[in-house]
Amino acid sequence: MFKWKIGKSKAGEFFMALPGFIGRNMRYAVLGLFFIIFLGCLYVWHAYVQNPDWSDARKASYADSKNKDISFNQKKFERAVEEKNRRERAYESDLPEIEDIFRLKK
Repeated sequence: MFKWKIGKSKAGEFFMALPGFIGRNMRYAVLGLFFIIFLGCLYVWHAYVQNPDWSDARKASYADSKNKDISFNQKKFERAVEEKNRRERAYESDLPEIEDIFRLKK
């Protein structure tokens, strides 16, 4: 089995020197990390927004499958409309006279 001898091989020297290099060049490391993230976001944006992979047939089958799941419940709709009308009538009706407990009206 191969064992890494840190500090004695070229790979060990590289890994030992890597933190010092990043520390001395932190602004470039952060800039490089930002650039890599930016390129990843650009790739995702291009792949999913600018160049979608769906053909017209797949789009039509997706729309058909979504339309099949929709069911209209007439009773629930009528109850909702009646509730809206009841609230509308309650809002438009006059408020009952309430006794002025502070006697502000003279």
